[in-house]
Amino acid sequence: MQVEEAHLYLSPSAVGSGNHSVVHSVDWELPRDLFIEPRLCRTCVESDAPDREEGEGEQIEEEDSEEEIFTVEPPRVVRVASYSGPALRIHTNEKWQTAWDRCGHGGSGSGTVPRTATVSVIAKLSIEHDLHLAREASNYQSFPDHFFEHWNGYNVMPPLHDPVPVGALCPQFYGYYTPDDPTDGTNHPNYLSPILLLECCGEEINPDELCIDDKQECASLLFRFHHAGWLHESFAARNILWQQGKPTEWPIQRAYSTKSFRLIDFGRSRKMDSSLTRASEEDTALRLLHLLHHADR
Repeated sequence: MQVEEAHLYLSPSAVGSGNHSVVHSVDWELPRDLFIEPRLCRTCVESDAPDREEGEGEQIEEEDSEEEIFTVEPPRVVRVASYSGPALRIHTNEKWQTAWDRCGHGGSGSGTVPRTATVSVIAKLSIEHDLHLAREASNYQSFPDHFFEHWNGYNVMPPLHDPVPVGALCPQFYGYYTPDDPTDGTNHPNYLSPILLLECCGEEINPDELCIDDKQECASLLFRFHHAGWLHESFAARNILWQQGKPTEWPIQRAYSTKSFRLIDFGRSRKMDSSLTRASEEDTALRLLHLLHHADR
């Protein structure tokens, strides 16, 4: 979906910095319909079609309703009930309701709903004359979809022997934005940085504070990166972030959930061209996280 206008509110103080970029926490104001899908109100539709019980409307062929499943345990018995019979398509003049224009049926609050919503994200700004941020943005756009997807279940990722969770590998990428006019409409030479917007994924890990399962999950991020044909070229503890809970969970649930880990900082990353460089980077990860033959060191 194309967004014609959004507003970004940059925090004056940086939350992190490196040799090539500065990281700020930002509030991103977006149209609310990006987060909430339009819907039809059933009550309004029923009020608009009072004669439906008399059979007015367009009768269609018999079709099965959505299956309803009842489960009793123990023993495990599954009873499936389905409706088979006449169905009626009801035509209505009711319009789809947007997130800010609801009828009030079934609502828990009153008053006008704002047309925008604000989310917290991370903005990376580039140091002048440095090209790492542009390369990182290009890499994000070249990564396969599964780097950003949240999966359930476990994988065994060689050279590890134990299964590890399969979540997203890197932060969600929200775009790379460059100024239309680097001089801001003047001849003043002040530098205007492009902005790389990313998901906020927590803070850097301390390998000495991780349990063996967390260490293996952190290592698996790099091994998955390699398996997809990429080299990170800057693997270190500062480039693995963790936060409590999963980003897909409600905030109130995260305190009782497992940790989430993400690999970051892809300004030096490139497509793999040698198995030797892959082996060297894997050994760096195993040494950092004290795994396999580096476990006792």
